[in-house]
Amino acid sequence: MKTKLGLRSLYAVALTVVLPLGLTACGDNSANTSSETSSEIIEGEEDDPTESVDAPSSGDNSTSTDKPTKDEVVDGIAQMLAEHGLTDEYMEASGGSAEQLHNYYVCTVDGFYDDVSTETLENIANGKDEMPDDEQALFDAAADNCVGELGLEDDTQQSDAAKPSKQEVVDGIARILEEDGVTPEYLEANGITSEQLNSYYTCIVDEIYDVISIEALTAFANGQDQMHTEDQAPFNEAVTTCQGELG
Repeated sequence: MKTKLGLRSLYAVALTVVLPLGLTACGDNSANTSSETSSEIIEGEEDDPTESVDAPSSGDNSTSTDKPTKDEVVDGIAQMLAEHGLTDEYMEASGGSAEQLHNYYVCTVDGFYDDVSTETLENIANGKDEMPDDEQALFDAAADNCVGELGLEDDTQQSDAAKPSKQEVVDGIARILEEDGVTPEYLEANGITSEQLNSYYTCIVDEIYDVISIEALTAFANGQDQMHTEDQAPFNEAVTTCQGELG
C-alpha cells in the first residue's frame, strides 16, 4: 500500500525551522492529510492498494543505471519542500543557511538510498510524495538521524519554550476537525454539544501534551494533521481514553 506524506519526517523538521516566524504552509492537508491521524479523530481515507513495488536492486546501488542518482533524489526532496515554503531564502531568513538545509537532505538520502525500492527513489526524484508503508520507517529513521545537520538540537526543537500552549493545540485540533465537517450544525444533528466537544479535545491534549513531540504539537496548533510515527500510539491512546467526554 502506498502512503501519502511519505516525507512527513522532513515536513515536521521544516515546521521546526519556519514556524517561529509564522509560516504555516509546510503541510498540505487538502492533498496529503495523514491517514494515520485522520483514522482516529476524523473519518480518513486510504489510498487504494497497489501492486508491490520493485525490491531494491543488489550490488552497488549508488551506481545502478536503474535508479535515479542521489543528487536527483536530493533535488526532488528540495523541490517538494520548497513548494511548501522551505526555500533556501527562507532558511537564511530564519537564521540558518541554505548549506545546512542541503546537507540535511544529502544526509537523509544517504541514510535510505540503498534500503528502499527504485520506485520510491524515482517518486521522490520526480517530486511525488509517496512510498510503500514498509519503507516509511526506513525513511523516518534516516530523517531523524540527520537532524543534527540543521543545528537545531539546542534550540527550538527540544526546548519546552518552543511548545505551543495546550489551548493553542486544542484550538488547532478543533480547526482541523471543523474543516473536515465537524461544525456546530453537525454537532447539533448528532446530539453533541460544543461544550462536550471542547472537553473531548481538552482531554486529548492533556493526555498527549507531555508525551508526544514538540513538532507534532506545533503541527496541530497550526491546523496541520500530521505527526511522527512514534507519536501515533500515544495519540491513539488519548483518543480512546477521552471518548467518554462526548457523552
